[in-house]
Amino acid sequence: MRRCALLLRLILVFAACTLFGASSPSGAAEEQQPVLKMRGASDAEGLKISTTSSDFTRAFYVESMNKLPVNDLRISVADFVGPDSQLAETRWTVDGKPGPTPAVQIPGLGSLKVDISARLVKEGPYTGSISLIYNDKRWPVPIVVTRSRQAPTIKIQELLSIRAASLWNANPELWMTIEETGGASFALAAPKVTALALKEGDKAKVQAQFRRIDVLDDNGKPAGDSLAIGPNQAKQVKIRISTLKGTGEFSGTVRVSAADFAPVEQAFTIFVKKSWLIAALFICLGVVPSYLLKLYYKKDRPRMLLLRRAFQLSRDMESMATDLNPPTDSERAILDSFRSRLQKLYSDLEADTEKEPDKLLEEIAGKLTVFPLFVNARRRLDAVQPQEIVKTPRETLNAVAKKLMAEKTAQQDVDTLRTDLLDLDAAITTTVRDNLLARLKELQADVDEQIKNSSVDLGDRLRKEVSPRIEAGREKATANDLAVARSEFDAARKIYACVLAEELRTRVASEETPQGILQPEWEKLVESVKTYASEACLETTGPDRAAVLYQEAYSQYLKAVISALRKRAQGGITSVGANTTMTEDVKKDFQKRLSDILTKLDGAIGKLQENQLRGAFQDYTAARNDVEKVAEELQKAGTQMGFAAAGKQAGSAAQPGATIPAPVSEQNVVRIAERNIRIDDAIGKLTSRVKWLDFIFMIIVLCISVLLGLKLLWVDDPTWGGAKAYLAALLWGLGLYQVSGAAFEGAAGLIEKWSK
Repeated sequence: MRRCALLLRLILVFAACTLFGASSPSGAAEEQQPVLKMRGASDAEGLKISTTSSDFTRAFYVESMNKLPVNDLRISVADFVGPDSQLAETRWTVDGKPGPTPAVQIPGLGSLKVDISARLVKEGPYTGSISLIYNDKRWPVPIVVTRSRQAPTIKIQELLSIRAASLWNANPELWMTIEETGGASFALAAPKVTALALKEGDKAKVQAQFRRIDVLDDNGKPAGDSLAIGPNQAKQVKIRISTLKGTGEFSGTVRVSAADFAPVEQAFTIFVKKSWLIAALFICLGVVPSYLLKLYYKKDRPRMLLLRRAFQLSRDMESMATDLNPPTDSERAILDSFRSRLQKLYSDLEADTEKEPDKLLEEIAGKLTVFPLFVNARRRLDAVQPQEIVKTPRETLNAVAKKLMAEKTAQQDVDTLRTDLLDLDAAITTTVRDNLLARLKELQADVDEQIKNSSVDLGDRLRKEVSPRIEAGREKATANDLAVARSEFDAARKIYACVLAEELRTRVASEETPQGILQPEWEKLVESVKTYASEACLETTGPDRAAVLYQEAYSQYLKAVISALRKRAQGGITSVGANTTMTEDVKKDFQKRLSDILTKLDGAIGKLQENQLRGAFQDYTAARNDVEKVAEELQKAGTQMGFAAAGKQAGSAAQPGATIPAPVSEQNVVRIAERNIRIDDAIGKLTSRVKWLDFIFMIIVLCISVLLGLKLLWVDDPTWGGAKAYLAALLWGLGLYQVSGAAFEGAAGLIEKWSK
């Protein structure tokens, strides 16, 4: 085993020697090629150099990396390309000789100096290259020169925030301290303010607007264009920004620079706000309108509405008074009480002394709605005849009148008045109906009496023509159809008077001239009765007129026959006194009886004058019967009484319809319409003023709502817009959206706040 391992090692050593011997000629060949490199350059990035000077000069070295010399080296330097892509003129020398130069030599392991210079005007990176050309190849080496400024030993102490307040545009002043810390002297350019901007929100910035910026020294004089500062010296300068517009947080930077040195910057902040006087002014501008709006909505507007209601009530009341034309004393007294209370209300509202104007207006308005019921009830009562039948309703009406003129009547009591008047109207209807039924019954009784004591023909006519109308009137009255019932009643009376007048005319025309009446007088009476009877039956003659005509005709007829009977009775007294066969006692008895007859006839004449035809007729009939008895007894005693016995006795006509009653009259009652007191209708200038002020009030509320919405939605949002923003604005205006926890209650919410 050991022999095998030894043998294997010998074989491996031999193989390695063989391979080494084969590769050695090639390595020798590589060592025959010269290699050049730029000192300090990396294979990947080339040369990177920094400088603070605009005049760039730098020595570079080309080094040989082996022992082989380079005899045909050429060097080429490309112009630098600046940060603005502009070429910077570049110059170079090779061993002191300006390039480009002919081929040069570099000994093995030797070096060659290349000086490159350029004018680097601007700060930033400049790119170029150095190309090494030898052995028929180009070996470029990139060069990047970054120009920067040297930071001076200048320090600006930290600037504290500045607060400025003004009535109009602010003029903030910024004090700054410049300190040299490196023991060098500098000629500084005057400090300048750069990047002054107004912050809006968290990110947005807007360029500030101002008139100018002045730099002043510590004495308040202009510092000029330069500022000299010695070693370890500190100087104060003041920067004044004139007419800085706007308010809010301004951020800026102040810069101090020196030639060929990097500038020194320091940030500062200015808080600008308006003077407290402006704040107080706008607070007042908010407080005063708020107070006025609240005063208007809580006091002036309700008062104007109350005045408008009062004016409306007054106008309706005067219109109602015109409808009365003219009013009665009680109606005038009620209206005067309303006027005086309204006039007092006007004064109290102007002086703001009325504590409960609403209740007063509601009371008067309620009473005005009741007043037409009162007037109509009063007119119905005045129209009813006879007045005795409505004595109790009139007492009720007088009590209502007192309550209407009473003050501080509760609404419940006003409703009670309405109920009382409606009940009173029903009571009047009931009273009139009952009395009308009684009159119809009375008329029917009179007709029945007339039928009983009249001829068969007259009775049949009365049953056929008068009684049906009376029955129809009774049915309508029972059904409370009083107008038709009165019409039937009047028709029955008219027909009754006409029938009796025609009966009287027929009877009188058929009679011979009665005893004691001259023929011409009788003929004249007959013509007069005919005229009255004809007129009573005309269609244009009303029932009252027909009754009067009939009564006048019958009165003339009855008066004539009473006069004739009276003459006969007086003649009997004369005849008895001249009789010589009678004793004195018998004479006195006859004379007394005849005197009693004359007294009855005188009573009949008196009843005629009082238009009591039935009573006069009854007295006349009794006197006539007595005369007939006395005449019969005197004839037996041999004495004739006044006229010849063969003469016809007067008064054969039927008894008069003396009890034809006048109707229960409720005619010509002109009712006034009930008023719907429109206390909210437009009325004159006051309504226009209320509407105009309401319009102004809504405009102010709208403006406040818009301003509030702009503050929350638009002012602090530099990118406001789009469907989402529009929808948010709409919902916020409707009071349905919150912004940063702030909810808007809508215009109704603002009005409610001011109305509390």
